[in-house]
Amino acid sequence: MKSVQNILFLCNHNSARSQMAEALLKARGFEHFKVFSAGLEPRPVSDDAIAAMKEIGIDISGNSSKSTKEFMGREIIHQAIFLCSDAEPDCPRIYPFANHSQEWRIPSPDALAEKMGATADAYREVRELISGKITAWLEEMEKGALSA
Repeated sequence: MKSVQNILFLCNHNSARSQMAEALLKARGFEHFKVFSAGLEPRPVSDDAIAAMKEIGIDISGNSSKSTKEFMGREIIHQAIFLCSDAEPDCPRIYPFANHSQEWRIPSPDALAEKMGATADAYREVRELISGKITAWLEEMEKGALSA
């Protein structure tokens, strides 16, 4: 039996990317993961993120944003996964209480929406990028190439 691994998704505001990542991993139903998300400067969960997740049958409307401070020293974090792009200098880059960390370089859905001119499409694209990263990460975990 595998031990429970605490996974923490981090981004600037814990309002979109990290919320979607938390929900997407939880939806996979793995009993050996306890999944959290947080941000440096928490803001309310984005209505656009809620809508994008609802499209695939995942309801995050009851979620609340959390600060990274809520987890520091209180939970052992086996894997901290940072979701910000290189263009975001105010994104968390380290989490000192994590055994392991990764950077997934997911663009901000709002910045992507500016380029695309379509907010809903940008949030869908970010959701799918995160989902793909989770799938690849889980495959690597199964192969034993990564440890949480």
